[in-house]
Amino acid sequence: MARSRGSGRLLGWLLALPLLLGACASTGGVGSGDRAMVRLYDGDTGVLLELANESHPEWRGVYSRPRDAANLKLVPDELLGSVLVDLDAAGFGRWAADGPPPQLSAGLDGWIEVVRDDRSRTLSIAEGSLDRDMLAAYARMKLTVLTAYQSIAGLQYIENAAGHDYFKRGGR
Repeated sequence: MARSRGSGRLLGWLLALPLLLGACASTGGVGSGDRAMVRLYDGDTGVLLELANESHPEWRGVYSRPRDAANLKLVPDELLGSVLVDLDAAGFGRWAADGPPPQLSAGLDGWIEVVRDDRSRTLSIAEGSLDRDMLAAYARMKLTVLTAYQSIAGLQYIENAAGHDYFKRGGR
């Protein structure tokens, strides 16, 4: 019995619908104009990376004005929504606490913060943490954020007076 291409596509959407609804329910999704951000701090390197959804009006023009660091990348709402789903799947909700991350200090291996509108939740990893399940989950979450961060290219204007001649002959 031959099936038309349209009915096969409809069947595929119907089968995928429960999965899509479940994913959106766990994170609330990231819709156009929502304010969402995922931040990762690595205590070993001192690097802070930030992913924000590109449709939020607060971020308009962020790449066109000088900043002192290039740690913020704007990503499509769908990608940030996928990152949030992956963080949930890795157990972010289980180990994260309400509130912003702790002050940067020695003794802190790192943290991941999720900001939705004005609500912040953070998973902090203290140096020498012994909870193997939490450390494994954190490693998975860190990989999720790094993969998304590295997959987006953003040309950013950075204010760096010391490096303006770097690519000129005889510069440095």
